[in-house]
Amino acid sequence: MNLTTQLSHARKWLNRGLTYDQDQDVNTFETTIRMLGGHLSAHYLSTQLPDVSSRRDYIYLTKAVDLADRLLSAYESRSGIPYASVNIHTRQGNPSHADGGASSIAEATTLQLVMKYLAHMTGKEIH
Repeated sequence: MNLTTQLSHARKWLNRGLTYDQDQDVNTFETTIRMLGGHLSAHYLSTQLPDVSSRRDYIYLTKAVDLADRLLSAYESRSGIPYASVNIHTRQGNPSHADGGASSIAEATTLQLVMKYLAHMTGKEIH
């Protein structure tokens, strides 16, 4: 679509304007698949589309790592199944449902795929 100017503006906004250091509870699943997955997808595409890539494309992976680090406390549940929500400023998982706040098995397995891909891209594994 040749929207390189718009892509450049979006990349600049990610670098200068987007911060995840907000006192906000977020849904672990939705944030992982939409935001974290979006950063990882943008990073992947930046490596596949040389005509629009930039040396500034590191920002996609940088933002992905920052967000993932903020989501990690959701995995500190007694069952190991991530809590359904997490505060991305305090980095605290929040038990918020009748089932102890855990995500469903389907959600948890989807989260694993995204986190494993991030670990693959960074070479950084957290157990």
